[in-house]
Amino acid sequence: MVPTTANGQPALAGYSLDSETGVFRAAAIEVLTLEDGLVKEITAFGTPELFPASGCRPSSRPSGRPAPRPAPEARSSAERSSRRG
Repeated sequence: MVPTTANGQPALAGYSLDSETGVFRAAAIEVLTLEDGLVKEITAFGTPELFPASGCRPSSRPSGRPAPRPAPEARSSAERSSRRG
């Protein structure tokens, strides 16, 4: 979850991890309605197209995390051969 705003209200941008690519993809914006300093209501918008309007990127790779390696069956035969020695 990434803090942001939507229409001047506090909000959270939620991302889901694509396990095949290691990239976080936009999932939902959750807008908080506050009353007397407490959360009165949470409205979720499962519309990734809204992310840029909230100043959030539609996808992100976690910092410091290497790109995942392709599954063994997805590697070429040359790559598999070079690993054998």
